[in-house]
Amino acid sequence: MSSTIRVGAALLGWLVMPVVYAQSGPVQIRVELKTDKEYKYKSDELTRRRAIRQLEVIVKNLGAKPLERAVVKYYLFARDVDLDLIDAVGMGEETVDIGAMRATTVRSKPVSVTHRVQDDAGGKFVGHAVQVFQGETVIGALYEPKDMQVKFDKAIADAPNSVSRWEAVEKKLWKGKKK
Repeated sequence: MSSTIRVGAALLGWLVMPVVYAQSGPVQIRVELKTDKEYKYKSDELTRRRAIRQLEVIVKNLGAKPLERAVVKYYLFARDVDLDLIDAVGMGEETVDIGAMRATTVRSKPVSVTHRVQDDAGGKFVGHAVQVFQGETVIGALYEPKDMQVKFDKAIADAPNSVSRWEAVEKKLWKGKKK
């Protein structure tokens, strides 16, 4: 049986790429959603929606001295509709050197989240966070949406485990109907 694949993107998302700014401490953080696509798949009486996101993080050093070996950590979050739990579904970090009054860009890996419509299984993206460290000290942070910071911090604490769990959830959602 052939599958019908329909690609749909929110027109607003394509016309106006969301950009978020935060300035805290010696750095300014700007995040752009470089990939914000949604695909709808119909096959075998199942409808699945897969959303894909990729972040482009621009970190600007506002200080007069270079920042050496700054660590930029990023997280993408989704809500598990089965458990009503917010998890980190993608994460990464990059060590960067940023000259005085200069900026650098870090691009995340694309992350996908699938929602199976018939039985309301899977997840939906809810936001992202970026933290910039100098050694063990956080010198800048951005949470989008801002009111989710407490929930995101809890998810960040368990991020390695939740990312692995979400990879397993993604595989399960593409195998067939939920038992």
